[in-house]
Amino acid sequence: MAEPDRALFTDVEFIDRPDLRLMAELVEYWDRKRAGRIGPRRADIDPTEIAAHLAHIFMADVIEGGADFRYRLIGTRIVEGLGRDNTGKRLSELYRDQPRALAQLKAVFRMQVERKAPLFTRGRVFWLPEATYRRFTGASMPLSDDGATVNIILAEMFVEHGGRLDGDGGGRTGEG
Repeated sequence: MAEPDRALFTDVEFIDRPDLRLMAELVEYWDRKRAGRIGPRRADIDPTEIAAHLAHIFMADVIEGGADFRYRLIGTRIVEGLGRDNTGKRLSELYRDQPRALAQLKAVFRMQVERKAPLFTRGRVFWLPEATYRRFTGASMPLSDDGATVNIILAEMFVEHGGRLDGDGGGRTGEG
């Protein structure tokens, strides 16, 4: 797959591996659950097995092959870090007045759908203008009910709180 459009992604960096150990652990869990498929089914993900991650997880339903995305669930620490709960809302609804943010978010989510593999990012919280100073780091992974099509994106995201990324206590996975 082609490299991301650098002009579009001025606030996002695509990285080779998760920044935080906790995210790497979720990716390892996802890999075990997928059992050689492009991704596990939603039913394969057991919240009791990933309890340490739940506050930092979100799931987004893929609508019409990636024409839009709806937040299925959003962890409490993400809600706190962003200052709002977007559960049940579509990207097109949330960012209709922010065309650049909408284009960037849809492009990142579509990249996940097309690549059918984990995607690791970090950068500035560009989608909330009032939070321009905040940083994030994230890992997203595809879920697939039919083994061929990505129908849900499972992601873990850490947002800066008080000058440090919430989750730094788990340690960094490498240099960054």
